[in-house]
Amino acid sequence: MDMVKPEEKQMGAEGSGSKDKQMADDEFYNDGLHEMTDEEYLFFRSHRLKSDGFDVPAMPDVFSCGMIQPYDIKGEMERIEIGRFAQLAIDEYNRRFEKKKGKLEFVKVLKAMCGVVAGVIFYITFDAKDLADGGMIKTYQSEVFRG
Repeated sequence: MDMVKPEEKQMGAEGSGSKDKQMADDEFYNDGLHEMTDEEYLFFRSHRLKSDGFDVPAMPDVFSCGMIQPYDIKGEMERIEIGRFAQLAIDEYNRRFEKKKGKLEFVKVLKAMCGVVAGVIFYITFDAKDLADGGMIKTYQSEVFRG
């Protein structure tokens, strides 16, 4: 099947007197997704700002570049991947604050969000033991970029 780029697929013929109109991506791809409306953008933006990207509701039928969505960590591969990123954040924390705040030890990932940009930004919420506070389990958040 030949794939025609959206900018090449036009409705109407040149010189036929009809105005050439390009199909919108929503019509062309017909994948059930639509570009984010202004109202949806305001909803998304308010949640993004309130939570710094760590708690944005799912918008399953919407597409927008850079949009942050919940990342499913139910599968083993996804849990392993996000667990590694959480460990990376803990390692960096321990390196930076080794002398001041003690050390953290990874416990588990609670949830993850992701935004696709020129790579993927993961917004990870996880539990870790604060070894400087008697091993108390506390919740932390970190952004990790995979590019």
